[in-house]
Amino acid sequence: MPRQQSVSKPIADLPVEIRNHLPTVVVLVSGKPFKLFLDLGAFEQIGLTTEELSKTRVRFTKSSSKYINSKGEAFESRRFIAPDVVIGGVPFGDLTGGEFINYPGGPPDQNGNIGMGLLGKYLMVLDYPNKHVRLYQSGDEAALRRECGTVTFSISVVNGVAQSLATTSKGNLLIEWDTGSTDNVLRPSIIPSAITLATQQDDGPPIFTVASVSLGGHKIGPVQFRLVPFAAPAVDAVFGTDLFASRRVCLDILQHKGAIRAAF
Repeated sequence: MPRQQSVSKPIADLPVEIRNHLPTVVVLVSGKPFKLFLDLGAFEQIGLTTEELSKTRVRFTKSSSKYINSKGEAFESRRFIAPDVVIGGVPFGDLTGGEFINYPGGPPDQNGNIGMGLLGKYLMVLDYPNKHVRLYQSGDEAALRRECGTVTFSISVVNGVAQSLATTSKGNLLIEWDTGSTDNVLRPSIIPSAITLATQQDDGPPIFTVASVSLGGHKIGPVQFRLVPFAAPAVDAVFGTDLFASRRVCLDILQHKGAIRAAF
C-alpha cells in the first residue's frame, strides 16, 4: 500500500487585522505587545517608532541606517537588536531592527513594522480575504501549489526590492510587491495617456485602470492603480493592498518564484 504523503504545515499562521488598509499583527518584544504591520517594502527585520522604542528593552548598536522614502525624502534611523520577538504566538528569537520614521503623509497610526529582512526568508502566503498570512519554509513546492496553484511567475530582488515583470495591455511593467503600500500605485510618466484617462473617484490620487495584466502567463484581470509620481524605488508600479484584498498571493522571494489565484 503506497505511503500517504504528509501535508506540509506553515511555520507560522498569523492572524492579521487589515488596519488602515495594512496587514497588522500582534508582536511581542521582550514580552511587550505591539501592533506592527507587515511591510515587504522595509529592509530591516523589525522597525519600531521612536515612541515605541522608549517603551521596550532593545539593545542599540553603534550604527545607523540612511534611507529615502517614496517621496524622495532622506531619513536616518538608529539600529538595534530586538530580543525575544514573538509574532502570532511563534518565537523568532532576536531580530535586527531600525528606528521606524513615520513621515508626514505616511501610513497613519502605526507603531512600526516587520520587514523584508524577516519575511523574505520564507514562502509567504498573503490571504487577506481570510485575514491570515502564512509563512512556510522557503522552497516548499507542495505548499506553493496547494495555496496558489501551479502557474508561477518570476520574482527578482534588486537593491532589496522584490519585483516582477508583468505583461499588460499597456506594455511590460516592472512592479514591486509591497505589503506596506495601501494602494496599487503607478508612475504616471510610464504611460503617457494615463493622466488624461484617469478618473477622480475620491479625494486621493486619480485612478487609472490597466485593462489586462498577466504574471507568468496567468491573467489577473484589469487592475486599478493610483497615479503617483513616486521617487523610489526604481520600478514602474507597486502592488499593494488593493491587489491583495481580493486574491491569495504566494511569494517565495528566496526562490525567485510566486503564484496568485482568486481568493476562496
